[in-house]
Amino acid sequence: DEVVRRWYAHQPWEHKSPAQVEAEIMAEVHHLAITQGTALPGVHEVVEELAARGFALALASSSPRPMIVAVLEHLGLASYFPVLCSAADELHGKPHPAVYINTAAQLGLPTQACLAFEDSIPGVIAARAANMHVVAIPDSHHYDSPDFGIAIIKLPTLVHFRHSAFMKTLHPQK
Repeated sequence: DEVVRRWYAHQPWEHKSPAQVEAEIMAEVHHLAITQGTALPGVHEVVEELAARGFALALASSSPRPMIVAVLEHLGLASYFPVLCSAADELHGKPHPAVYINTAAQLGLPTQACLAFEDSIPGVIAARAANMHVVAIPDSHHYDSPDFGIAIIKLPTLVHFRHSAFMKTLHPQK
């Protein structure tokens, strides 16, 4: 919605409201996600291992809830995430920490006991502002950005996390 509003303010169009354009974009993104979307390397293995080790898993995303649910179902990961939180339901989106604070509360955990995996700078900022530990997995175009320096570890893929010494030190909260 922010991008659509920004473009509309910059160069207004006729015949469709910004809300209609936003709905069309989201419908197309939803369609592409469930027809062409694939998990990034290591996602299934890390999720399965953390769940098997007794970690409480949740997903805190900037995406709208229907998109979150559709992608998790498409990837076969929905059963691993009993808690789903969308920043779209918050007053402020990322980099504001609200979505992470509410996710930790739904898990019944203090934020400092949580580990967030993030691929974006606003997400890393949000998780750190919530006092969480952050593993940054930036895409290759942004990997060298110094803004990821506030994460406790930065890796090219979750495959690297699974085989890291850090993974072996993790213990679930009781």
